[in-house]
Amino acid sequence: MITIFNRRELWRTYSMDEQAKIRDTLAVNGIDYTIKVMDKFSRSPIFDGGRDMIDIMTGSQCQYVIYVRKVDYDQAIYWIQKR
Repeated sequence: MITIFNRRELWRTYSMDEQAKIRDTLAVNGIDYTIKVMDKFSRSPIFDGGRDMIDIMTGSQCQYVIYVRKVDYDQAIYWIQKR
């Protein structure tokens, strides 16, 4: 199980296709992962829903952050670079 205490950020992207390819690579190679999806247009007391420069340049609404266990990080990087 991946928790906030034993995870490491593997990849951050605004592309749905890129995160899907990374997820597929990790799954095929038996590496557990979790994904945090941040909607840049959601309203909250902390975030006002404004667009930043990355959103304007990419045209993306969501940012995908992929985490793996710290002990699996090196292996995950290996498989992603190999794909």
